[in-house]
Amino acid sequence: MAWPRVRLVVTADDFGYCPRRDEGIVEAFLAGAVTSVSLLVNGATAESAAELARSGVRFTRLPLERGLGDCTWLEAPARAFACAVERDARAAVGPFSRSGLRWTDAFVGLSTCGRHMSAHRVSGALARALEGTPTGHSLTAELMAHPGYPSVPPAGGCGEGPDAFSCSWERLHELRVLTEPTLQARLAQDGVQLCALHDLESKRPGEATLATFLESSQP
Repeated sequence: MAWPRVRLVVTADDFGYCPRRDEGIVEAFLAGAVTSVSLLVNGATAESAAELARSGVRFTRLPLERGLGDCTWLEAPARAFACAVERDARAAVGPFSRSGLRWTDAFVGLSTCGRHMSAHRVSGALARALEGTPTGHSLTAELMAHPGYPSVPPAGGCGEGPDAFSCSWERLHELRVLTEPTLQARLAQDGVQLCALHDLESKRPGEATLATFLESSQP
């Protein structure tokens, strides 16, 4: 049997943020819509965090999404945030590589965050990630998601209470999109197989396909 075009890890971010966030993440996981979770970490400590690889951490995220410039639905603040994330991600390639960390071939999620998530846009983001992939080859990808029920202050956050995004309807919107049959049917139609990180044989940092992706992601 031929491998699917894409093996996709669906990661629910911010596990541990608040009880209602955790409730939504667990609901999505039990529905088979989420295959991985991420705990909150401080991105400013990427260099030291990479040292954790010596303690058995094997996979990380490299949030470089292709084609963000064509996503006209993103408002100016969202574009600015995506640019900042990309700068930080490029800066992390060195320390992550030196520590032997691995990541998926492609990443999507900045263009489908919150209110912008839909089955159509997730499919489109994956299609952009596939551009240039030779016929018959498979690609590993990660979809960043933020499913959950809206936080209720003062519970949640990182010491200062939940932020506006966490209290909004947008978290619930993502939960609904992820768990409704429309997205699952679209992914199956596109030849996408959901999997967990430990199921992947990700490329090692520095291999040709990754270098090509990084080059093509340059603004």
